[in-house]
Amino acid sequence: MAGRDLETALGTATTKLGAGLATDPLAHIPGGQGPPLIGHTLSFLRDARRLLNAKQAEHGDVFQTRVLGRRDVVFLTPEATRQIYLDPDKVLSSEQGWSTSIGPMFRNGLMLRDFTDHHLHRRVMQQAFRRTALEGYVAAIHRVIDRHVDELGPGPVDIYRFMKRLTLDIAADVFVGASLGAQAKAVGDSTPSSANWSRNDAVVPSPPICCPG
Repeated sequence: MAGRDLETALGTATTKLGAGLATDPLAHIPGGQGPPLIGHTLSFLRDARRLLNAKQAEHGDVFQTRVLGRRDVVFLTPEATRQIYLDPDKVLSSEQGWSTSIGPMFRNGLMLRDFTDHHLHRRVMQQAFRRTALEGYVAAIHRVIDRHVDELGPGPVDIYRFMKRLTLDIAADVFVGASLGAQAKAVGDSTPSSANWSRNDAVVPSPPICCPG
């Protein structure tokens, strides 16, 4: 999709939401909502990649879907990714886009804050990501990785749960100075197995979405 077409699609949706001129602000975006009640949910659960590929082939790089009662607009171009995540006009909400996927675990986190509130908290966090600070994390990261690898037993490894425990323990050690130990394993074991995620490996969390003003 050309940059001008992308700007038109985003601008039209934002204008309609802000002015309240349409009962369905997404009516101009192709893709439809699927069958009543179930929408595209069954197709998504059966094969998410196939659903998105079929939608793209039929409607192009911008289309809508409805899964589990939620309507989403899918953008599948590098230009769209840049436009949405940089949000130069400050018309998109990260909180509304990410809250359904990471909100329960990271409520009020940096990714769930918008505009001035986001910039204020980002400035506070930047101190932890300066070069000198990052260099100091390397030893701690290697120490945690070595410990987790040494604890691996014989047989197959559920890489999803292993990486979940590993990243949680690294974050706790680097940023808090404490090891989660058994707690990291408990959190990792409470998440779905990688086998349950394999069907949706083509899907990523929702990007920021349009909001009035």
